[in-house]
Amino acid sequence: MQKATGKQREKLTLKLHSGYDRGLMAAVWILIIFGTCMIASTAVGQTTSNARAVLVTLGKQMVFILISYLAMWGMNRWFTIQRFSSLKWLIIGMYFLLMALCFAFPAVNGSQAWINLRVMTIQPSEFGKPLMILLVASSVWTMRRHPHLKVTYGQYFRIPLLFLLVDVLLLVMQRDFGTMTITVGIYLLCATIPDHRGIRKWQRNTLLAIALVVITVAVLMYSGVLAQILESIPGLQHIGVRIENTVNPYTDIYGDGYQPANALYGIGSSNILGRGFGNSARKYGYLTQADNDYILAVII
Repeated sequence: MQKATGKQREKLTLKLHSGYDRGLMAAVWILIIFGTCMIASTAVGQTTSNARAVLVTLGKQMVFILISYLAMWGMNRWFTIQRFSSLKWLIIGMYFLLMALCFAFPAVNGSQAWINLRVMTIQPSEFGKPLMILLVASSVWTMRRHPHLKVTYGQYFRIPLLFLLVDVLLLVMQRDFGTMTITVGIYLLCATIPDHRGIRKWQRNTLLAIALVVITVAVLMYSGVLAQILESIPGLQHIGVRIENTVNPYTDIYGDGYQPANALYGIGSSNILGRGFGNSARKYGYLTQADNDYILAVII
């Protein structure tokens, strides 16, 4: 059987990537429709001060859905791991440029993590999460092309580790510790998946370290020690307060615990089956962040 040429292999790869997974597409649309309904329901709570809140919210949502779907459709036809690998340094550079632009805009709730375009805001660090996954995948793809090489953990994940180091530094400067934690977690989990004799020992140690950190944080968190430590460190006091409110928001229900306490009231009043679509009461002024961080309380 005659071997395929480079161009033939590339055409075959493009053909394989030109379709789509129907089950995955169905899941995407189910989530889009459900999410849009929940956002519209939450926006009803804003009609007490803005009668057009629901229409404005739905209009923005339709624009976001259109742009996102077109982007997904385009990437489905263009993306291959080989193409990404050839452009990864350009993509990384564009990402860090967007992260740096955040410092030109005023802080929001103490964090400089957003680019305000008046009509909408962009949080560049959100792009760093899928980018981290692709960088790890690119490293795995590169090493699979050279299975005979004996590489160390640092060599295997050199580019993702460099990206993580710079990204964590920028996220600390932005004071966005939540996104930083998620990004580090994404890397650690992705790095434990590939199977290569040169990295197995590090993978086992990584899984053990993750388990120890989770147990230690849980113990310190619910004993109150972690909150006390963080509140004594300049710049991290707000994280300590949030941890205190996570454990028991009712200690300062009319202060910093107001939002989480009202979220729990909303969840507690829903019973098992909920109050019914559109009938959430806490969205009417009780939850000032009902349309973002605390939308779960409205959904439940």
